[in-house]
Amino acid sequence: MPFSLSTDLPLWAGVLAAVLFLAGLGMVAWELTIHRQRAALVASTALAATVLLALAVLRPVRVDARYTQVGPKVVLLVDQSVSMDLPGDGAQRRRVAAKAIEDLRRANPTVRFSLLGFGSGPATPLDNVEDSLPADQSGSDLLAAVASLADVSDEKPSAVVVVSDGRLDTPVEGASKEQLQAAFAALGAPVHTVAVATSTVRDASVREVRAAGAAVAHQPVRLTVSVACTEDLPCDSVPITVHELVEAGSPLALASGTVSVVDGMGTVELPITLDRAGSRVVEIAIRAPAGDELPANDRRFLTFDVTRDRVRILHIAGRPTYDARAMRHWLKADASLDVVAFFILRSLSDDVNATPDELALIRFPVEELFSEHLPSFDAVVLQDFDAVPYGLSPFLPNVSKYVREGGGLVMVGGLHGFSAG
Repeated sequence: MPFSLSTDLPLWAGVLAAVLFLAGLGMVAWELTIHRQRAALVASTALAATVLLALAVLRPVRVDARYTQVGPKVVLLVDQSVSMDLPGDGAQRRRVAAKAIEDLRRANPTVRFSLLGFGSGPATPLDNVEDSLPADQSGSDLLAAVASLADVSDEKPSAVVVVSDGRLDTPVEGASKEQLQAAFAALGAPVHTVAVATSTVRDASVREVRAAGAAVAHQPVRLTVSVACTEDLPCDSVPITVHELVEAGSPLALASGTVSVVDGMGTVELPITLDRAGSRVVEIAIRAPAGDELPANDRRFLTFDVTRDRVRILHIAGRPTYDARAMRHWLKADASLDVVAFFILRSLSDDVNATPDELALIRFPVEELFSEHLPSFDAVVLQDFDAVPYGLSPFLPNVSKYVREGGGLVMVGGLHGFSAG
């Protein structure tokens, strides 16, 4: 059973007690030389007093301790991107990763392993390797996962083991040794890697999409799209399209182009214009060449929170009445509204006794308004307006589609507004 001296005494106090104890023994020896007749009595009492005084000062105790060995903490950082579902060297890559982690745990029983998965954001705890992250975490951003490990206030890991197939969004391919050391320096622990596949996959993918500036309705936004191809997949030029997804109906085409790929990478800029305010989903897709083995990464989805600079209103009045004039003035009084107004001043049956060249009035541009420019308006106000005489009937399906996709339609009655039923 181990013994220990009092822990509340500083080191110098213990040294002083030992010196005094030795000095006490010296004095006992000196007393023996003086009192030889009573040597036994003097020696026993003096030695007992010296020993008891030393015990009172040092206060030794018996220590009864139980020890538990705690192994080092090691973080297993497992790639959870879509490419891990591909076949690897003899088996699916995710299963190869599970087998590698099982072997690590069996070979190191005293190590405290912590299993985390990484995708597009911070590292996420996993119950097992075959767990999948949510769809919006399907990327492979290793640097973001490492940064999240460095920011935690828990126990820092003694080592980090990255289990991946090497198809990462970050760090980018070709990063220098100095760049990698700087990226992982915040961990303060060695980083080891386990490769789950040595063979490459023939793949063309949308690697990155960046948007410049905020999205404002009716204002162009420039997208910068990066496309990557593996070396064994020939893709000198890759077609690309951009669509806006709507709740009802087919996606709306926003832009299209071709990406020129040089040394496996290509970038193109595409301007798009979103005509509806609110949350909008945009799909960026490529038409991969024949032989692409991973079609899941041929498209990316972006969400834009489209704001209004000014709400655009199309106001059409069937005749110049006081109520139409009051409506126009009321709309124009709101500085947040951009009003485009048309008043029908004469009908097709009016006899003005003049040729069209002599008239200052312009033709009502019904075709341009309700086919080309209709999506650029947030709402349409039809006041005392009959669709039949002015050629709006062929464009009523456009108006119906416009309303289904979120456009506003206000109809104000009058002499001609609802007369036809």
